Amino acid sequence: MPQRVSVFTTIEQQSVAIIQRSGKPHNIAGPGFHWRMPIADQIGARLDLRILEMTARVESKTQDCVFVHTSIAAQYALKHPHDVYYKRSSAQKDVLGVVRARVPNPQAR
Repeated sequence: MPQRVSVFTTIEQQSVAIIQRSGKPHNIAGPGFHWRMPIADQIGARLDLRILEMTARVESKTQDCVFVHTSIAAQYALKHPHDVYYKRSSAQKDVLGVVRARVPNPQAR
């Protein structure tokens, strides 16, 4: 069965698409109806711009050597989709790193 080639693409509200031309970054398409070159342009990724939430379990050690386990919920949004897709491995790892840095750790003082 032959593969269907499309000239138009639609991007849903509160999301963006990374358009790649011949495998290289070409454009970031916002919400709406877009024209693209049928064979050269491909959608590399679709990223959600809504506020996302992640939960994490963080472990901290107190001054009297007791480990405390804390469940944390963090909300985040993607500000720069190009950087998230090409430079960072995961936005969730970045958020988790910030959360772990903010949890008090008395031994680090």
